[in-house]
Amino acid sequence: MYKNLIAIIAVFFISLGVISCTPINKDDVSTKLRPDSQEEQEVHMDSQIVKYADLNEDKVDEKIILTLKSSETYKYSLEIGDAKIDVRGNNIEPDFNIVDIDYKDGIKEIAISEYGPSNDEATRFYYYNGEKIINIGYISGFYGPMHQYGEGMVGDMKIEGMGKVITKTRGEILHTWFYEDEYGLSKHHYLLNKKKTLYEMDAKVTVLKEIELQKSPEDETKVLKLLPDEEVIISYTDNHEWCMIQTTDGQEGWVAVDGFDTIRELNLPAAEVFSGLNYAD
Repeated sequence: MYKNLIAIIAVFFISLGVISCTPINKDDVSTKLRPDSQEEQEVHMDSQIVKYADLNEDKVDEKIILTLKSSETYKYSLEIGDAKIDVRGNNIEPDFNIVDIDYKDGIKEIAISEYGPSNDEATRFYYYNGEKIINIGYISGFYGPMHQYGEGMVGDMKIEGMGKVITKTRGEILHTWFYEDEYGLSKHHYLLNKKKTLYEMDAKVTVLKEIELQKSPEDETKVLKLLPDEEVIISYTDNHEWCMIQTTDGQEGWVAVDGFDTIRELNLPAAEVFSGLNYAD
């Protein structure tokens, strides 16, 4: 009687899926070399990407190892020969790249890109001097294949061996926008940003509040009045305080910005003065 009762109970639980009689197929268990997401980086075993390249024209290929740290969020290590560094990243792309920023200097660099929070992509650059791994810069933008986004997707950073890195950098005032940015190499092989007087914003907006524009950042003379419903272009900015605005008939004037997006002339947030601005995370 008891045996029959036990059998009935077992059948009942099997039907509910509490007890499984299906054997585990070892072919269904896989070890990933490259996790597909940051969450997987946190729960899987440490994984390694290994590449070989002659980084300093000594005719010897260095072994370059990037190890994702599963036990500590957003961390990885980089090893070349006897040198090793630990780095904190943010949603790392493990498939790092060997690049040649300046083909004349005999040095190849390692670029490790990150997807970042809210798609704020960034890339760290390193070079190996034969003894140490040296961090030469951490800049906005993504270099190489973006495996998280699917086949064929690549970052917009450009390196063509001419001594410069061209990338996209997020603007610092008014709204969310990006501009073309350029970096070169210092004599000690560090990345240096090439600052500009003005950066192109090219934001097409519609005026919501009447506002007067001045002749230039240095000249407060009022030269132009914008009226509600007028379509204009916020064409250039110093990326710090001033923005140039152009009308459809070619007139232009300047407006000052306090903090991130307060229009000084009206003491109002930019979104209350212009529609069409972009406020992404």
